[in-house]
Amino acid sequence: MADVKVYADCPPPYSEPAPVGAVNVAVIEQPCTTQPCAPAVQVMIIGGVCHVCKVGIVQEEFTACGICLGICFFPLGLVCCLLMRERRCNHCGVSFS
Repeated sequence: MADVKVYADCPPPYSEPAPVGAVNVAVIEQPCTTQPCAPAVQVMIIGGVCHVCKVGIVQEEFTACGICLGICFFPLGLVCCLLMRERRCNHCGVSFS
């Protein structure tokens, strides 16, 4: 019989594996089913995208003339101010009518 040295920092030695015949293995066959494909993610951009640069967002701004008409001709001037809005891209600066 050989002397076995036991070190404090080493893990204990492994025991011999159990014989194969002693282990009960149950094989369960499941029907092969395919998973349905996930639907593609659709991204909706709320607001207007610039048709020229395709990067910027089109924002509406009031013109200086529309603001002056709104102040000078108060009740009807507000209608003029709202009708004289200008759509402008915040990236390339192109203005749309």
